[in-house]
Amino acid sequence: MESQINEKFATDEMKPASLTRIFFARLVDVIISCIPGVILGFFYHAHDWASAAILVTSSFALMFLYFILLAYWCRGNTIGKLMFGLRLIHLTGDKISFREVLGREIYHVFIPWFFQLLTQIATVVVAQYLNPDGSIQTYVTVCIVLQNVGSLFYFVWFLYVGVTIKGQADHQSAVDFRFKIYCVYHEYDKVAKEEDKPVENHVHLEQNMPGAFDVNEIDKILEGDDHDEK
Repeated sequence: MESQINEKFATDEMKPASLTRIFFARLVDVIISCIPGVILGFFYHAHDWASAAILVTSSFALMFLYFILLAYWCRGNTIGKLMFGLRLIHLTGDKISFREVLGREIYHVFIPWFFQLLTQIATVVVAQYLNPDGSIQTYVTVCIVLQNVGSLFYFVWFLYVGVTIKGQADHQSAVDFRFKIYCVYHEYDKVAKEEDKPVENHVHLEQNMPGAFDVNEIDKILEGDDHDEK
């Protein structure tokens, strides 16, 4: 399949973002979005279902604010994308809609987040109520299995997203392909390369500065003109 980005921008003004840039941009975004939740969890500890619900709701609200509201306000872009020179675009030039931002972040962030949340809730339920034979070994084993299932799903989900991005000519995930959204990398260094070209010296000008003339030569030219007139 031919790259739509390369076909649209034949001058290499933009090109499909590499999977490496996409990965590290997303990693920066995840770290930034988690910082407020970590700070909140440090000062406010969950000791029952109500306090746990407050922490989960706060975490969800912060992620929604960062990945959806802020991204929509920035035309689909985030701090991580800006740091790595990435942009989300439509080839038609249309603005990324709120529905598109919401859909792509549900796919990329909130589906694995919700699944891991469910496994954590199940782990707490097991810890509190499901220990039928009184064996601590059974309780510990079930909790470890549930936690590992959540982590495994998180890893497999992002592995699947990475594979689908790598397999596309324009490095689109499935949801971006559905919305016809492209994550592109700008060739900002092209301008610098143009400016770094060596300046060609003119016959009479050196580095675009006024030429230096011999005054005696000018006098000879003027004397020759006067002689011709006579």
